[in-house]
Amino acid sequence: MFHAHGKLLLTAEYFVLDGATALALPTRFGQELTVETTFEDNFLRWKSFDEEQESWFEATLEGGTLRPIEFSDIDTAQRLEQLLQRARHYRFDFLGDTEVGHRVETRLDFPRNWGLGTSSTLVHLVSQWAKVDPFRLQFDVFGGSGYDIACAGSGSPLLYRLHDERQPNYVPLAWEPEFSPQIYFVYLGKKQNSRDGIARYRERGVPSARDVAEINELTTWFLRARTLGEFQEAMYEHEKLVGKAIDLDPVQWERFSDFPGQLKSLGAWGGDFIMVADERPTERVRKYFAERGLSVFLRWRELFAQF
Repeated sequence: MFHAHGKLLLTAEYFVLDGATALALPTRFGQELTVETTFEDNFLRWKSFDEEQESWFEATLEGGTLRPIEFSDIDTAQRLEQLLQRARHYRFDFLGDTEVGHRVETRLDFPRNWGLGTSSTLVHLVSQWAKVDPFRLQFDVFGGSGYDIACAGSGSPLLYRLHDERQPNYVPLAWEPEFSPQIYFVYLGKKQNSRDGIARYRERGVPSARDVAEINELTTWFLRARTLGEFQEAMYEHEKLVGKAIDLDPVQWERFSDFPGQLKSLGAWGGDFIMVADERPTERVRKYFAERGLSVFLRWRELFAQF
């Protein structure tokens, strides 16, 4: 049995692709993978379950070739084959015994549409099983910055920086702000495709060294904030800078202009979670979003384990 954490990127969205230092947090939610060896045939039988213990994907792969021969979704089956084949590329004897089969089950403990890392947790789980480098698998199969892979195997918040496209560098942190009870996370009800967001960011060209430096300063500001007010200022400045870089209005300006606290998008803009910082009582903040049809409202300790 293997386990991997989900993820949220608090700072440097998009800019992390160009060497900016990002603040990222693994979530208490994640995914687990169990493997059972069988001797009745040499097929790999795969089942994936959601947080309600309902099967959302099933496939049977041919032993040896790892070719999908039965599946509930062809795109997912082909991506699974690609992932397993890349793992075998880095470890030639992985799933190479044609005399045995395997039963594999994966189980999420968060809804897939939350965007907490269904794919990145799977990559990390397969890398544990195959005993290969998870970053190589991620860059080969899904691309991106790799921060989510660092979170998947992390026991704490971390600072993450990507050097020269495929050289990740990350440092674990003992960090939880004193005012974390006044920070919340709200799901906007729409899963965002990170690849679409990255494509929009790339259309604007490579960011200037000055912008990357400003993002790095803001990440430091987040970490050093001693009051909720300082943290809110950092959120505001970060939203302005990223909004300018991708030519989009921050979510607070676009959808919640009457909100008295401070909001910040997390990850690709336009969906998934936003971070909320507000000094008012929790129930008043919760009510504001509930009245707008947003019922997934999580406190800091509900989303992040006390590592």
